[in-house]
Amino acid sequence: MSNSDHTLLVTGGTGSIGPHLLRALEENGYRIRALTSRPADPATSSIEWRQMDWRTSLEFDRHVEGCSAVLHLGVEKRDIALMPRVNVEATAALADAADRAGIKLFCYASSISVYGSPLHRLVDETAPVVTPDRDVVGEYWAEPFVRAYARTKVAAERLLAGRDSQVRYVILRPTVVRRPQDIRLLAEWSLPRKLILAGRFTHTVAVEDVVHSIVWFLKDTLDRENHPDGLEIYNVADDHSDDTYAAFFKTAFALTRDPRYRCPLHAPAIVDRLMNWYKYRTLEPRWPLGLVTYSSEKLFSTGYLHSLGIAAAYRNALLNE
Repeated sequence: MSNSDHTLLVTGGTGSIGPHLLRALEENGYRIRALTSRPADPATSSIEWRQMDWRTSLEFDRHVEGCSAVLHLGVEKRDIALMPRVNVEATAALADAADRAGIKLFCYASSISVYGSPLHRLVDETAPVVTPDRDVVGEYWAEPFVRAYARTKVAAERLLAGRDSQVRYVILRPTVVRRPQDIRLLAEWSLPRKLILAGRFTHTVAVEDVVHSIVWFLKDTLDRENHPDGLEIYNVADDHSDDTYAAFFKTAFALTRDPRYRCPLHAPAIVDRLMNWYKYRTLEPRWPLGLVTYSSEKLFSTGYLHSLGIAAAYRNALLNE
C-alpha cells in the first residue's frame, strides 16, 4: 500500500507541534483528518478538518472510522480544572474508538514532565514517575499547573498501558520542544535570569525531531505486513553535557553578534539547588529540571536517529529568521 492509501487521525493539529506534523504528513502523501477545538480554514490545505469540543463530547468513533493510525497530540496545559477531561478521559475515549476501528498505531505525545524532579541525574524510561491520583509537591519542584499536567499525563499513559488490543501503542515523552521562534525568544532573557539559570541544561529538542520521531514510528508500523502490538514508551531528548543555556547564548552571540545574547557569567549549579530547596521547603535529594540528563538511548536502539539535532536547529533558527 502507498501512503495515500492511509488516512490518519491527528488531534491537536493547531497546537505548537501540530502544524509541523501536519506539514510533514502532507509531504509524505498521507490522507489527513485533523481534529481541532478551534475553527479551521479548510481551504488552506488538503487536510480534512473536523471541529470537536472535548468538553461537550467524547464520541470519537466517526472520526476514527477508516483510519490506519491515530496521532494524539491534543492536550490541556494550563487549566487544571480541564486537565482530567481533556488529558485523561479524552485519551481513554479515543483509545476505545481506535480499538473498535482496528487501527494499527496509536501514537501518544506525553511529556518528560511525568518524571517530576527525579532522584537521579540520568533519567531513562525505567525512572519512577509522579503519583497520578494526588498532588505530592515533593515529587515535582514546579508550579501547581505543571504538576497537575504531569499527573494527568501519567494517568493517561497508565490507561493506555492497561489495554488488551491488537493496536500498537507508542508513547513518546519529549523534553522541551522548541520551534525556531521559541529558540529566538531566548534573546528576551533578562541579565538576572541569565545569572541564575544559564548554567542549566536547555533540554531542547527541535520540533522537527519530535515530528520526525512520530513519522518514523508511523512508517515503521504501516510499512510492515504484521505490525507489532502492545505498549512502547520512549524519551525523545537531545540532551548533551555541553547544551546549557550559557553555551547557547555563547553560540548565539557568535552567530548573530546580537548583544541580547551576551551572558558574561552565571551562578554554579549548587545555587540553583539551594533555591529550590528553599522554595519547596525540602532537603530531599531530588534534581530539578535543568540539572538532569534525559536519555534517548532506548529510542536510538530502535534504529531511529534525529533528523536535525540541536546544533542545526539553533543555527537555522538564528540565521534564517
